[in-house]
This record gives sequence, structure tokens and C-alpha cells, in this order.
Amino acid sequence: MKPSTLPLSLSVAIAAGLWSSLGRAVDLSSLPSLRLNGFGTVALSHVDGPQAWGLRRDLGYRENHGGNQLRTDSRIGVQANYEINPQWQATAQVLARDRLPQVKPSDSVEWAFLAYQPNDAVTIRAGRMALDMFLMSDQRNVGFAYPWVRPNLEFYGGLPLYGFDGMDAAYEWSRGDARWRVKAAYGDTHTWTPIQPGAPAVEAHLHNGISAVLSREDDGLTLRAAVSVSNIEVNSPASLTQVVQALQSVESAGNPVVAQQANALLTPMAKLSGRVHFAEVGVVYDRGPWLIQAEAARIFSDLYSLNAKAAYLAVGRRMADYTVYGVVGWVRPDNKAAERPDWSALGGAAMALGAEASNGLNSGRTRERSVSLGVRWDFHPQTALKVQWDWYDVEDNGAALWSGSDVRGGHPQVGTVALDFVF
Repeated sequence: MKPSTLPLSLSVAIAAGLWSSLGRAVDLSSLPSLRLNGFGTVALSHVDGPQAWGLRRDLGYRENHGGNQLRTDSRIGVQANYEINPQWQATAQVLARDRLPQVKPSDSVEWAFLAYQPNDAVTIRAGRMALDMFLMSDQRNVGFAYPWVRPNLEFYGGLPLYGFDGMDAAYEWSRGDARWRVKAAYGDTHTWTPIQPGAPAVEAHLHNGISAVLSREDDGLTLRAAVSVSNIEVNSPASLTQVVQALQSVESAGNPVVAQQANALLTPMAKLSGRVHFAEVGVVYDRGPWLIQAEAARIFSDLYSLNAKAAYLAVGRRMADYTVYGVVGWVRPDNKAAERPDWSALGGAAMALGAEASNGLNSGRTRERSVSLGVRWDFHPQTALKVQWDWYDVEDNGAALWSGSDVRGGHPQVGTVALDFVF
């Protein structure tokens, strides 16, 4: 399918018409305990970079091929909250966005949980909920809730996890003017992610995940820290199994140098299960005209491509109905790029195998930085128009976040016009 070139004016008209028609169609006056809300984004982005490179909001989105794109950031969601009684509440959220073809229809249900609040301090929830490991966990899909067009690509682009199935418990208390909150959670989740350009995505399961979050809010300043640990298991596609078996044959051929080189490629490719440790700290300063937001994260894992560190800083200033902002982001993998072995003495098939194996490992690495500048115009209480320009410095063997890329780096630029709305 070719990239969409639907005119922006028509996109805006469709969004405005949908918003107004839903507002007229939904009449909940006879159901005082039920609240129905929605949100959406219609965005047109243009990628100017290496041939066939496409911007992907995160690894869970369908691959695109650059040029003009509507599907990169466009989405719409509906959320229902039903108050059973003052202590019990049911919440569900459904999101439509351009997901990978392998994603199950049930994954469109982002939230579906029951919440029990015995008092003002304690909340216990069970079901499918947002994975509260990031500052923007609850608002990540709600573009109207933040100034920029999309969460920083270096920090959020490699995190296709949005929710989990399980339970959590939170306790809140006040000390002086500060409001404190601690939350613990347990559950399972899964995600689909591409492993090689053009190849089908694979499913990764995270089991027995345990997380804890501590936050403090006081007069426009929010501080938080989060940690988690879980078991991960990645389904092995047939193409990967074939490469692993071929490397095992080369490793057992008898040449010590070749065996060592084959093992260096084989070990990370064959490791498809293990533990993942995640740690994050975040800060938000939102007082008066200024908004400052920053996060930093560290991931340790038994899997080769998951070990990384990432951070971003965003600064915005409000001026009447406008917000001018800038964002810088950065991500670095811990593991060095895999070296392509010289197996010319073994023949063309061996050379091709070494290239395929090293390129496969390196195509999963993310090593880049970015600068984003933009402006948001709140021309209506429930609608905002955003214009954003992004510049990326993608290093060799670090283009995993870009669809259609290979192991070569580049300096793509992205321009986006987005209409965010809530209803």
C-alpha cells in the first residue's frame, strides 16, 4: 500500500465531523453513573531522509515507507467509566490505530479493569491496565494531554508496551503540602515487534512482572521513580531458526577462529528468554507559563537488543493560546555492534550467512539522538492544532526505530501537522 496523501484539510474536516457527531449522538442523561469520553488525533507527517525510511511512532505500529503519512500518529479512542457504587468502579478503553498485521483484535482493548477504593488513601485494581512505568503511561495515546505531537521517539519509540493484565494497589498520603503515592503491580503482558526489516513481527511475552512506583507532587512539581523486573520469552520465527542452525553448523566445522566468530553471533541470536530489569526516574515542572518534563531510563536484560539507556528533556512556554516547545532525546545500546566475519575461505554461502547474522543483530540496535521544535495552538477548549519539526542523528547499526532502514545511519527530518481533540 502506498503512503497516504489525503489532504490535511480533508483530514481535519473528517475529525471535526466525527467529534461533533459523537457529541450529538451520545446521550447519557439516563445513566448518571456512566461517563463516556473519547480522544483522537489526525496527523499528517512527512519524512525527508534515506530512501524508504519511514517514521514509526513505536515498534508496535505498522511499517510505513516514508513520504507523506497519515497513519503514523492518527488514532481514535473511547473510554467508559461506570461507578457501580462509591467504592467500586469499572473502566474500559478501546483504541483504534494502525497496528502491526499480526496484532490480535483483543489488543485494541487497552484498558478493562475493576477498581476498588475502600477509602481516600487506597485503590486496588484488577484487569487490563496501563503499565505505569513512565510519566506518560496514562496519556501516551491522548495527544491532547501533552504539547508535543508524539512522545519522544528515543525514549518511548522502543517501548511498545502500553498495558498489562494483572492487578495493582496504590496508597496515597500527604505530608505538608506534598502529596505522596506508592504503587505496586503484578501481571503479564505481551507485545509484537519487528526483528528485521520486511520480516513478520514476532510476539514477546513478559511473565510474572513485578513493579513499584513512588511519586511526589507539590505545587506543580512532580517527582517519580519506578522499577520493574519480569521474565521475557520471544517466539522464534522460522527465518531466525534457520540462521541459528546454520551458525551451529559453521561453529562445529572445526576451525577455532571461525568457531569463535560463529559463537559470537550465535549466542545473542539464540538467546530468546531471560530476565528484564527496568528503572526510570522522571520529573515534571508545570507552574505558570513554563512546562519542563524529563525522563531517564535504564534497561538490563539477558536479551542482546534490550540492554540500553535513554533520556529526554522537553521545555515548553505558554503564551495565551499558544505553547512553544522544544524536545531533545538520546538513546544508546549497551552492547557493541556485531562484527561481520570474513568467511570468504568457506565460500559464498558462508559469507552470506555471516552478513545476514550480523546485519540481523545490528538492525535491532537503537543508537540515535534528536531535536524537536514545535508550537501548539489551543483554538478550542477541546481541540488543539500542532506543528512540529524533528531532526534525527541516527548512527550506523542503530536504526531499529525506522521502518525500511538497514544497518546504515542517516539524518532524517520529519515535519508533522496534527489535530488533537477530546470529546
